Amino acid sequence: MGDLEQVRAEVVRLEAALQEAIADKHKAAEVGLSILQEKEALELKLAQLQTQYDAAKIEVDQANQMLAEFRSQHKAAHRSELENEMSLLEESSAKERRLTERITVLETNLRNTEQVWWPFFFYSFFF
Repeated sequence: MGDLEQVRAEVVRLEAALQEAIADKHKAAEVGLSILQEKEALELKLAQLQTQYDAAKIEVDQANQMLAEFRSQHKAAHRSELENEMSLLEESSAKERRLTERITVLETNLRNTEQVWWPFFFYSFFF
């Protein structure tokens, strides 16, 4: 094989290698483009998820705030109910003491009156 044939064989080999390199380059470009498109889709999905997360976080924060307010109001109402109940119990106890004292006074007066009037009644009934 002569020099010319070697050069032609080398040219054929180099052309084949060039075509293979061009094909690899196109394939790499397609893969790169595909990766870019996938990246853009993922970034869009990430933005959507971030928006949903932010909205959910705001909703949870508002729910927690409402729960805290409800607990505070419930605690205050419960405290108020207890204070009212204690006040009513104290009033009832004081009224019971006053009535008991009044009954005691009336019973004492009745006994004293019976002691004074009983002999008189007995005497006037029989005589």
